[in-house]
Amino acid sequence: MAKSTKKSKRPEKQVKTQSPSFQISDRTQDVIFLVVIAAVLIFLLKPFVIDGLSAQGVDVIASMGSGHQISEYTKETGERALWNPYIFSGMPIYYRHHPVAFSLDNIFRFIGRFISSLFIYYFFAAAGFYLLLRYLKSSPVVAFAATIGFIFMPHFKSLILEGHFAKFRALMILPWVVLSFKYFLDKRTLFSAALFSLAFGLQIRTQHYQIVFYTALLIFAIGIGPFIRLLLDKEYTKFARSTGMLIAALILALGMAAQPLFLAKEYLPYSKRGKTTIDVNQQDQAAQKNADGVSMGYATQWSTHPSEILTWFVPRFYGGMSQEKYDGSEVPRARGQAISGYWGYMPFTQSYEYMGAITLLLAAIGFFFNRKNGFILALAIFGAVLVLLSFGRHLSWFYSLFYHYIPYFNKFRAPMMSVTVNFFVISLFAAYGLNYLAQIKRDTFDWSKQKNLLIILGAFLALGVILWLVGQSFSFVKPNGEPYQGQTLDAVRRIRAEYFNKDIFRYILLILLAAGLIIAYLKKKINFTVAVLLLAVITLVDLANIQARVQKKYITEKNWKNSISMKRQPIVSCEVIQACSEYFQPVNFSVITAGPTTTRA
Repeated sequence: MAKSTKKSKRPEKQVKTQSPSFQISDRTQDVIFLVVIAAVLIFLLKPFVIDGLSAQGVDVIASMGSGHQISEYTKETGERALWNPYIFSGMPIYYRHHPVAFSLDNIFRFIGRFISSLFIYYFFAAAGFYLLLRYLKSSPVVAFAATIGFIFMPHFKSLILEGHFAKFRALMILPWVVLSFKYFLDKRTLFSAALFSLAFGLQIRTQHYQIVFYTALLIFAIGIGPFIRLLLDKEYTKFARSTGMLIAALILALGMAAQPLFLAKEYLPYSKRGKTTIDVNQQDQAAQKNADGVSMGYATQWSTHPSEILTWFVPRFYGGMSQEKYDGSEVPRARGQAISGYWGYMPFTQSYEYMGAITLLLAAIGFFFNRKNGFILALAIFGAVLVLLSFGRHLSWFYSLFYHYIPYFNKFRAPMMSVTVNFFVISLFAAYGLNYLAQIKRDTFDWSKQKNLLIILGAFLALGVILWLVGQSFSFVKPNGEPYQGQTLDAVRRIRAEYFNKDIFRYILLILLAAGLIIAYLKKKINFTVAVLLLAVITLVDLANIQARVQKKYITEKNWKNSISMKRQPIVSCEVIQACSEYFQPVNFSVITAGPTTTRA
């Protein structure tokens, strides 16, 4: 009697795609593509990598200012300050000090003395995403193109320019967390569990716990299916062993981050994310509520309105950022000036949520033709949950479920932040879209059998046309009104309309170029490798162009000190101060004193 064989189901893995045009090995291609990515990163990050500058973002300057006196104290005394008296009425900073452990982030910090740490994390993310796609059996050229679409998302540049480094680092580690977890699901060995623990622990150490929470949701979405499958197949021993290793890996990951994590937990009750600040006139009411965490209104200020999803496709659908440097022709007198571009539903915005028109097109193809793939389906459901979470106050009943019932979720703010993790999901779908195109047999290709592909191409093109037609009736005014009137308001509206129309036509052009390359490939006018490389180049130019709109001044620490000292001009002359009586003196608020304030009676 023949033995019945049980086929192992691994729907999440793809059939390996090849790049027949290259006559060199895949490993050599891997090296070449990673070197190219590194070179492009160095070019685009020149102010940081080559010139050694820092961005003059709000949080960057605030960080320098808040920590300057503490740094000077450490230099003078050799001791670390545990309390910063120069912020508000004084704030503890002991939770920022912990023994330097032997961990990858500290190694990065050491290397950062010689080369920009921003480049290190950027390239670390690019390598992780590229290797993840190679592990999923994508060809080198597909992995390269999808990595370009992911790593050059404009939002990432905004993070580093504004000084949101913890969030940036957490997002850059995300590909490694997913790669190591996928490897664990496939191998179920102690080694694979250790790799996952190392990657996840590294992300937790960034101390951006909101991104860590979204990553945990992603891990759950990817892992729940394979674990349930073990139960359905009655492989209880394997299930118990895998569960035990996963729990151990999570405990080790928390152990890696124990120092910053538990110090932050100790400080939490006394921070803005702890007990809600109460009014002394409403103590009874506040005591009844016993509020914990940030208030619902504060937490959901930066919520994504459902219509703002269109900014993923058209970067200036809602005007772009709150402050845009005008370079158009509709209002010549405003050229070169900073204008109020954003007219959406958030208080203001300093970044673009644009994901790339071509990346989104390929992602739609990848999802549709792989929608029965368990891995893709899990990512799609996860992505949908993140989108719903990002709606915040615009879908308050859904956000409230997490806010009230998920532990520590009420410590988070800015629901739109969840969208940033979808950059990873969309880019991964784009790789699957390219792999689908690679598997099409062009020799027996029949357009009648590819109606769905044509519908997707047509739908993306139609979207641009429809948005342009509908947009002609837009008011280009913020929902809660504008601080402008008369001719000024008219000029601002005309500029926003100009931005809208230009970016709509830009979107249509990109879709036409991408569709043209796909059709040319299917008609055997060009081979797959050429088509993918051209798509990658167009995507890179597209994303780099949007990145260039996010303009900031770059400074050195020396220039920063000089600029601050120049701004601190005394508002009361020394002569006036000396002429005053012994008992009454004018207060000179322009001087920031290092010592305690005293009064004379």
